[in-house]
Amino acid sequence: QAEESPSSSSPHPDSSSPSLANPAARLLSGASRKLSRATALGSTRTGEADKDVVDEVAREATVTTLTSMADTLALSESSRVATLFGELSLADALFNPSTIPEFTDRGRRKAVANRSENVAKSRDPGAILVPEKTRVKLDTSGFYSRDSSDFINASYVVPKGGGARVYIATQAPLEATMAHLWQMAFSKGARTVVCLCPDDELISKEVYWPAADMGEASRTFGSLSVSYASIVSGIRTLGGGSVVRRDFMLVKTAKGAQRETRRLVHLQLNVPFASAEAVDALGVLCNAVDVASAGPARLAGKSSQPSPEERPIIVHDVLGAGRAAAFILLHAERANSRILGEAGRPVTFNFPAAIAHLRSQRPALKPSVKELEVVLRVLLSRQSSDAK
Repeated sequence: QAEESPSSSSPHPDSSSPSLANPAARLLSGASRKLSRATALGSTRTGEADKDVVDEVAREATVTTLTSMADTLALSESSRVATLFGELSLADALFNPSTIPEFTDRGRRKAVANRSENVAKSRDPGAILVPEKTRVKLDTSGFYSRDSSDFINASYVVPKGGGARVYIATQAPLEATMAHLWQMAFSKGARTVVCLCPDDELISKEVYWPAADMGEASRTFGSLSVSYASIVSGIRTLGGGSVVRRDFMLVKTAKGAQRETRRLVHLQLNVPFASAEAVDALGVLCNAVDVASAGPARLAGKSSQPSPEERPIIVHDVLGAGRAAAFILLHAERANSRILGEAGRPVTFNFPAAIAHLRSQRPALKPSVKELEVVLRVLLSRQSSDAK
């Protein structure tokens, strides 16, 4: 594996930093103190009533901190916004599960995801809902499969702003559904798959790409063969090993049909999402996604806008839920700020409305507090670098 030099981006603001002259660093230092007080309070009390008080204190401190971070970035238009679901705050979007309507009982009964033959294809069918209006339908024509269903636990997602970019949020495939992920990538013309699961999170039998460390150069999934584009440069590490890039060739061979080939870049975040290491790693990952998924005009530097040649970006964590939502929010905001900046317009990105919009397309797309904090840290770090 060819090792690339570690990312040269500046480290994220941290409360342990010797200098807090940076507004972002002061803000994060204050956040750490608030959350530490809430944690200390929790360690000195027991009992359900006290626990509720502690949870409320921690929640208020967290929401205040996150809102302040968003305001510092000049991204949040208001702490409360009007959305399709009524007035919404960041606290509502993150903590109130009843804020966003999910499936009605009738909708659940009619959902293809809940048919008996499809339930086993989802890791958590009771919690990860797949609405019909955004469900990705597998193209089964020309693919060998014993299963004629067009179901895969995956949803089209178009975030607010983000330059009209289309994502597909999905789960890490099960052993029985690996072929479905590659089939979806091939038929939808995806150039990029973003895996938010580090190596130690996927059990060996659910690693859905050729295991180069075991001498495996290719694997076959039904009508599709997946192989490394190059034995020498097919695998590269970025950001000091925090991101792994794999270049694959997908070849479709079906009886009586012409051989078809696609090239695809697989990018894996190889550090825990809610960690200090992830702040720099996610910046590296976003840059790698931009390069891997860009159409010809973007690569030639003629336009920052998505072109018709740009295909959906497939994003998955284990369930197609919190981390996928956080990454889509981050990547979309970066694209949105670039486009607005080039047009000379103020950059705004409203997190409550953005989260509500994601959840209207796939209800599980709700980042945890820690995941959203990491997203905001990445943006603050980027803002600090741009200001230098």
